[in-house]
Amino acid sequence: MKKILNIAGTQFEMWISDKRMFSLILLVFFIDQQITTGLCENAYIYGGKLGIFEPYIATTGSMWLQIIIPVIYIVLMYDYPARYGGRIFYLIRSGRDTWFYGQVVFSAFCALLYTFLIFLITLVLCAGHISFQNSWSSVITDFAKFDPNGTNAAANLIKPSAYYQGSPLVVFGYNFLFSFMNLMLINMLQLALFSYNIRKAGVFINLGVQTIGAVLAFVTVKIKWFFPSANTIFAMHFENYISAPKYPAYISVIYFGVVIVLLWIVGLLGIAGARLADHTEG
Repeated sequence: MKKILNIAGTQFEMWISDKRMFSLILLVFFIDQQITTGLCENAYIYGGKLGIFEPYIATTGSMWLQIIIPVIYIVLMYDYPARYGGRIFYLIRSGRDTWFYGQVVFSAFCALLYTFLIFLITLVLCAGHISFQNSWSSVITDFAKFDPNGTNAAANLIKPSAYYQGSPLVVFGYNFLFSFMNLMLINMLQLALFSYNIRKAGVFINLGVQTIGAVLAFVTVKIKWFFPSANTIFAMHFENYISAPKYPAYISVIYFGVVIVLLWIVGLLGIAGARLADHTEG
């Protein structure tokens, strides 16, 4: 376990200091422009406060942000596992399985950190309009009445199909879990393809899967549930005013879990049978 954590720690130090971290500025920009500015303006107009979880729920429930969030993450992780001189000797010293599990631990921490960072960004951007409550605010549930023509996009960022299904904490928990699992799917696909020395293809496959899935999420076709994006949006599992799910949330948990485990196994088998010389720089 110590070797695994050492490998994960080494990878994290390289990752967190990389200049690609500047791409997080784009993440802040899109969240601010697409989500939090509108929510804060509505809170000011209504004279109320947003619940602490509501900006994050609005962000991760947005189909547009479900394109932006994974794409920026793929940019941050595009060379995962990171290339470095002497990697073949590092693999030999640590052992293939130990090295592989170290990469899994590293990627899980990155996915968790990125998911939590989005939550922190929404809190900072909505500072001054936040109330520490676990009940749906009137800004979310009632503001749409002031906008019967639907011209205020922020009034419908959190749909009834979300806030009629449980408390903000419950919906936050599902959104956080789905977002984390989607990022882990990206990680495991990248790692599995690296194990067969085709990591560069992983970047394009991940971009394709996430983008196509997000586009399909806009339309009512059942095939969208074969892609991560629809499974990541909790509100999409329900109709607006009907409590019975049109696609049970637990099925999405199983979907992500099965795909992640399968990619894990494929990657582990690949690295076990790989020629190490092929993985020095590719």
